[in-house]
Amino acid sequence: MLFTCEPLLTRVVFGAVGSGLGSVPNRELVRAIGEMLEAAAAHGWTTPVDIRPLAEVETAWNAEGSDRLVLVN
Repeated sequence: MLFTCEPLLTRVVFGAVGSGLGSVPNRELVRAIGEMLEAAAAHGWTTPVDIRPLAEVETAWNAEGSDRLVLVN
């Protein structure tokens, strides 16, 4: 994508290049995520979660707290 800026007497053309999921092959993305998770586990990184049965979805959803909610069937 090209953008043109036209101040009083100067013209500048520049390109904006972005990266997103399309810039990395899925195989490489999955491999990198796996490596990250393995490293996180090896260094004791945990994520606090609140595991609740799916039948308790209403009360669990409205419960106060900062843990991530995981509903299981």
